[in-house]
Formats: sequence, structure tokens, C-alpha cells
Amino acid sequence: MTPAEKLDHTPLTRGRYKGKTPSEVADIDPAYLVWMCDSWQQMPCSILLYDECRGDMESPDEPDAPRFR
Repeated sequence: MTPAEKLDHTPLTRGRYKGKTPSEVADIDPAYLVWMCDSWQQMPCSILLYDECRGDMESPDEPDAPRFR
């Protein structure tokens, strides 16, 4: 497992999804994961996962879906 993959599977120690991994949060609430990355001093996930979540926000599956929850 690469360091980035390990980071994506390490449980969060604070926030709304404390105890969940960044990978789990990406599935549940990608906008929150992007907010965490933009707001926290230390990046809680890999750049790859962050970019994937940003892409999900910019092009939702449903045309009328809200960008943020």
C-alpha cells in the first residue's frame, strides 16, 4: 500500500465524520471531503482522492443535483 493509499484508509480524528476514513467520506459526502482539504492545515487524504471528489462536485451524475449537501 502506498503512503497515499494508507492516508485514504486512515480514520479521521476530528470533524463530522470522525472515525470514518477519507475514502468512506468521499462516498458519503464528497463536498465535505473537499472542504476538509481546503480548510484543514494538514491534508486528510491523497491528492488523487481530493481531485476525484472535486470532479464529482463539478459534474454531478444528475443534471439538477445540488453541488453541495
